[in-house]
Amino acid sequence: MAPVDELLREGREALVAGDWARARSCFEKAGESAEALDGLSQAVHYQGDHDRAIELKERAFAAYRRRDKRVEAAELARWLAFLHGAVHGNMAAANGWMARAESLLEGVEPCAAHGWLTLDRAPFSRDSSERERLALSALTIARRFGDCDLEFGAKALLGEAYVASGRIAEGMTLLDETMAAVSGGEVAGVGTIGEIYCRLLSACERAADVRRAEQWLAAAGRSVAWTDYAPPTCRSHYGGILIAIGRWAEAEAELLAAIRA
Repeated sequence: MAPVDELLREGREALVAGDWARARSCFEKAGESAEALDGLSQAVHYQGDHDRAIELKERAFAAYRRRDKRVEAAELARWLAFLHGAVHGNMAAANGWMARAESLLEGVEPCAAHGWLTLDRAPFSRDSSERERLALSALTIARRFGDCDLEFGAKALLGEAYVASGRIAEGMTLLDETMAAVSGGEVAGVGTIGEIYCRLLSACERAADVRRAEQWLAAAGRSVAWTDYAPPTCRSHYGGILIAIGRWAEAEAELLAAIRA
């Protein structure tokens, strides 16, 4: 068997490539370390095994806490908040995990993790002005620490917030920019790409901008972020857009995919 470090490296490379089966195999062979459990949780998450992902992320969280790796533990807490909220609709658990992430980062030297925590607070508010404030705060942190995924994730949230508040042209330009970054390979994380897709489609549905949604999905293609990650909300937005232009069979396919997820 390959050394653990090599298995972890190969597993991370497979995650970037969207090869979930290979990633899962590598991390399963790598043992029970926090890093192995963390990587395995990502692989099974993208394979759609959400309950298993939650279990593994909780175990990885505990392992990181034992080693006092607070930034890594906080990242897992954010993901656990997302999974509990998005998969099970359990907002009490989601709120609790967000609070754990916030507590863990208290006293930690400023870093990109604080920006990700700020960005992840957005789904807990429907106030477009509050979402705009969070996006601008996360964007400032992203630029300070050179985190491209955080920067474009924050810009997508800002664009969506602008559209929601009536600043449609300004918001759509920001969303176009973030989709260009996705298409050009500047955004690496599957989760971030999925969120950018979702914010674009949400804004397009709100503004009834069918053409923009169609053009970007055609240009960006159906990446693994769409096929293996995009949550039901994203597919529901796209289904609504397809209904608006009378493409019933495609709309039904997207909405059934959302229901199955």
